[in-house]
Amino acid sequence: MITYSIRVPTLKLRCLAADMLAAMCLISALGHQLVLDGFSDSRISLGETLRFEWLISSLDAFNSCDEDEVEDESGLWEWRTAALGLINALTTSATDLESRCDLRGEVRRRGFDHVVDVG
Repeated sequence: MITYSIRVPTLKLRCLAADMLAAMCLISALGHQLVLDGFSDSRISLGETLRFEWLISSLDAFNSCDEDEVEDESGLWEWRTAALGLINALTTSATDLESRCDLRGEVRRRGFDHVVDVG
């Protein structure tokens, strides 16, 4: 249910949800698996093609259709920081190396490198 909360229009609530999901990943292996399952379930019910698709695209809000949802620039940067913290928690808290590599690859295939490229 919390994974659905990161899609609310209010950026402050998105930040809180992302922080909570990141904490769940870091607390235990079960929490990490629950968060991954939540993203998989929300992907199916919201009609996304790929897991983490919306999360990665939301980092680039000024260049996407989410531009109307941006309350102010500082709120956008708070959201980006929380989303990056969640992505970091997801990709570093998996129990084995193979899972971490798989998750990092999945995030990169969703366009993560392009979104955070500042050069």
